[in-house]
Amino acid sequence: MEHSSYFPLFVDLGRKKILFFGGGKIATRRIGVMSKFTNNIYLISPRATEILDEMSRKNQINWIRDSYDPSYLEDADVVFAATGDPDTDQKIVNHCRERNILVNAASNHQLCDFYFPAVIDKNQTVIGINGSGVDHSGVKELRIRIEEMLDEEYQHENKQDCHGRQK
Repeated sequence: MEHSSYFPLFVDLGRKKILFFGGGKIATRRIGVMSKFTNNIYLISPRATEILDEMSRKNQINWIRDSYDPSYLEDADVVFAATGDPDTDQKIVNHCRERNILVNAASNHQLCDFYFPAVIDKNQTVIGINGSGVDHSGVKELRIRIEEMLDEEYQHENKQDCHGRQK
């Protein structure tokens, strides 16, 4: 039996320095999810979406309006390369590997040290779903089905008292 070398792991991000290079749609989605778990997110990009700009103005993320430079990797724990330029993403991956920093490259799942899962955070339950970086539509469909199931379970639980009787 062949084993995947990727292990699902839940990490306390509270004291981790998270860097995102690139301020486009992918970074916006991922930062939106990660910001529920940490406020130690740094966006390094000359431009960003309106959503990221607003998050920066609300001090939910730290936006450094600059292009990639390896000096930004100092003290980084986790890095996301989502610049929209595969060559720049490759440089980021190489520099992170030289420094033993975990890196995710949006432009090429084969360069990733980890995959960014679909995340469900409902009713004090956190679930991460992954399709090994390739089956995005299947993962999205599964996430929706699990969210619906959790919503139904939550509604059912709220209709019963502590003895299992209907309220």
